Amino acid sequence: MKYLILVILPITMLLTDVISYRLEEGYPVAENGCRISCIPNDQEKECKEYCTKNGATNGFCDDDACACLCDEIPDDMTVWLPRKVTCESWNQNLVTEFLKD
Repeated sequence: MKYLILVILPITMLLTDVISYRLEEGYPVAENGCRISCIPNDQEKECKEYCTKNGATNGFCDDDACACLCDEIPDDMTVWLPRKVTCESWNQNLVTEFLKD
């Protein structure tokens, strides 16, 4: 019985981490691999609009990254991964470009 608990407990902890990871924040990326960029203290509203329009619960312009950061992102949202950066141009991904429609 002790061994069963020792096996089940780590699996439960791992599943809890996976589930909570899905609800964390992330920087959404465009098709070109760049984060959705923004101007801090100026485009908070636009980032929130972009994030909620794409399934997140909230969003804001992260001062340190100059990029939109979405809260509680959906499973299908592609987010920025530092090791897979393919971005070439910050300007073409300004959040206002994605809200023009």
